[in-house]
Amino acid sequence: MRTIKFRGKSICESRWIFGDLFRTDLDGDVSIQFYDEEDGWMTAIVQPETVGQFTGFYDRKRQEIYEGDIITYLNHRIDGTGFLEQGKVEWRQEEGCYVFVNRFPTKDNRELVMPLIHCKEITVVGNIHDNPELMKGGEK
Repeated sequence: MRTIKFRGKSICESRWIFGDLFRTDLDGDVSIQFYDEEDGWMTAIVQPETVGQFTGFYDRKRQEIYEGDIITYLNHRIDGTGFLEQGKVEWRQEEGCYVFVNRFPTKDNRELVMPLIHCKEITVVGNIHDNPELMKGGEK
């Protein structure tokens, strides 16, 4: 059974909150409900643009991978050599899955997209909200 949970950055404390996502109809705020060992069940209003869902995948260190994470993975060539790719994780409806989007476009300016399930030896190196500089790059 798949774990469904979300993360978002708290408006008040600027820290990441992990738990169940819900939106209140009255004011339009996006909140995450989570369990705190000391205080029990709590709710935090989060910045809507930072909300990302857990993909169900883990990196090499068993860290959960969320939408908006920046990852590296080892891309293997047919000859047995490999190289690291770096990019972000996002949901693509047309693909019907979570994908890796390379930070470098192709020479004809197309995105390089790979289903996350095909990425091996993944390492989370940051996320697009705390580390946007990791998605910047020049010509490949």
